[in-house]
Amino acid sequence: MDTEKQSAVGPVAGLIIIIIVMIIGAIYFVQTAKETITQNEQTAEEIRQSIDAQTESLNSLGASDEIESISDDATLTDVENLLPELPTLEKEI
Repeated sequence: MDTEKQSAVGPVAGLIIIIIVMIIGAIYFVQTAKETITQNEQTAEEIRQSIDAQTESLNSLGASDEIESISDDATLTDVENLLPELPTLEKEI
């Protein structure tokens, strides 16, 4: 009768160890996810305040409505770099 009690302790102990390891893994996963989100998070105000080179070049364009001036502005505008994050967005979709 004593051997039956000993054999029941092994599986229960194994199950408890497995549950503890799973809980520790879940805690680690949640902490890592929180850190990643916090590192990549920018507030709307920070985004508005950050002015990149493309925005600066667009702001330096003329405000004239003369055809020559508009043509010059269109020639100087680099439309290739307007959305540098576009390839990243396409990969996410």
